Amino acid sequence: MVTASERSNSHYYHIWTHNPRFYSLGNSIRKIEHLESCVNLKTLVLSFNEIHKIEGLDSLTNLELLELGFNFIKRIEGLQNLTALKNLELNNNLIYRMEDVNVFRKSNPALTELNLSNNAISEMKSYRILVLHRLETVTTLDGKAISDEERRAAAATSSTITDELLWECSHFVRRSQWSGVARTTQVCLAPSLVACLICLLYVRAPLAHYAVCISMLWVVTAADVLRL
Repeated sequence: MVTASERSNSHYYHIWTHNPRFYSLGNSIRKIEHLESCVNLKTLVLSFNEIHKIEGLDSLTNLELLELGFNFIKRIEGLQNLTALKNLELNNNLIYRMEDVNVFRKSNPALTELNLSNNAISEMKSYRILVLHRLETVTTLDGKAISDEERRAAAATSSTITDELLWECSHFVRRSQWSGVARTTQVCLAPSLVACLICLLYVRAPLAHYAVCISMLWVVTAADVLRL
């Protein structure tokens, strides 16, 4: 496991407290830590690492640019003290909860540029409109400037959660969660079901037993394709 502290003595991971910028790309960093003394930091780039959680940023109250693209982040959190943050890059992660976007409105009033592209959340229907409805200060989303038409559509969006929207979001979350385990389920269960079928053939079990085993095997095999 590689952490920021383990790389603090190397030439590419040495931070001076007076340095307003820090870059560490592709260094297999798994945890953000030991930045408490970097209170003057304005730019922090930790893209192409192995970070799973946004944390350890509480002291960076002057941070304006944060890049965490191409990591393994699932939740938008740990940004509550970054009141000066203007540009946030969270592209190519594992973010899937639309309600997490509300964190920006509460914690990051200066945010104007946001990138959530290539996350599960960005595949949702009306994704841009839903994000803009929550974040009126954002002028650029996923590298694309907000159009007047999008701004009007976001303003017209009802703040009431309708049954249809609730069903759509919950269905999307279930589908996103299922896609992450479908392949594992298929790999683990399929061989066992095949072995069970062979045993049934060997002992000449009743036909009903064959039907059950074959049905389960079909479901496991087809699940990854159907994305239930």
